[in-house]
Amino acid sequence: QMRERKLWIRGAWLSSCSSRHSVLCSRVVLAMMLAAVVGEVALARKLGKSIPEEEIDTDRRIGICITGQLSRLELGFKLENLVTPLKQYGFRVDVVALLDTGEARYVNTRYQGNASWFHSLEQVEKYLRPHVNSMRVIGYEQPRKPMLDPSYVTQLDNQRTRAKMEFRTTVHINQWLMQQECLFQFLELEALNEEKYSHVIRLREDAVFLSALQLAAFGQYVDHVKYCGCERFRGINDKGLLIPRLAMEQALSSPFREFYSHANRRKYEFKARKRMNPESFALHALRENQVQVVGVLAFCPTPLSILGPSSEEYCLKFLESWCWMRPDNPNVTNIVRTRSCTNK
Repeated sequence: QMRERKLWIRGAWLSSCSSRHSVLCSRVVLAMMLAAVVGEVALARKLGKSIPEEEIDTDRRIGICITGQLSRLELGFKLENLVTPLKQYGFRVDVVALLDTGEARYVNTRYQGNASWFHSLEQVEKYLRPHVNSMRVIGYEQPRKPMLDPSYVTQLDNQRTRAKMEFRTTVHINQWLMQQECLFQFLELEALNEEKYSHVIRLREDAVFLSALQLAAFGQYVDHVKYCGCERFRGINDKGLLIPRLAMEQALSSPFREFYSHANRRKYEFKARKRMNPESFALHALRENQVQVVGVLAFCPTPLSILGPSSEEYCLKFLESWCWMRPDNPNVTNIVRTRSCTNK
């Protein structure tokens, strides 16, 4: 609407410039046209270009990074609604799973599960092998007591005991550390396969897609890192990221590097006066490293909690369940309504 209004003003000005002050008028009009072009370029840079679905090159490779704890791992939804659609579109799919095999730990004890669906890395490999082109399932012992930045701990938005705030910070560091390790694995796989990725997808171990990922998600804002537009908490929803290859190195490594960068500490201290959380810090880290990000609804994984040994015993951890409901997809809306952890 703003663009249409500018064009109308420009047209009105041109129609009144035909007689007197023609030189002045022409210069003003030229200045207005240049300003409009600059504005449009800036807007294009901000939003990024999109391409239609039929122009998306699917004869490419996709890497999926899954990080977290073995005891909280979900794979059924990931295969059904992510890996299988990607293969059907024509992509070759690699999976790197970095999983801590120790006892389950939860920051939010309200929705913690009481069972596991996988009990060994070998189980995970056997489950994945028929569905992917290549995979790496790696046991990764998360540091229990990494070095903490006190300024980050004290700015966490959830006011808890100091011990709980330090534990929460430890969980954040491990998440960023493991996704950085995924980067190294992806670089090795690219070298071995002699093929660069088109995109990589980073997911938490408990994140699920409630419906098949649409090919159109790859065409939106093609030069941006995409995250779910639901539950962003003043930053980016960190349950999953859809990352173009151009941004892979920075997107996967910048949160961990930024956390331990003393030179940049003051920047996020200043920007986080309204309290820090991992979502806002990750957004800050990506922006500091010139990574363009955008929230979309076409890529929206949400976490679940495993309630029992059966793959049907789970609930979905929503704070804003309405955000995931889709009027055009009653199956998704029904899952959201019936499977919310608040109903269990």
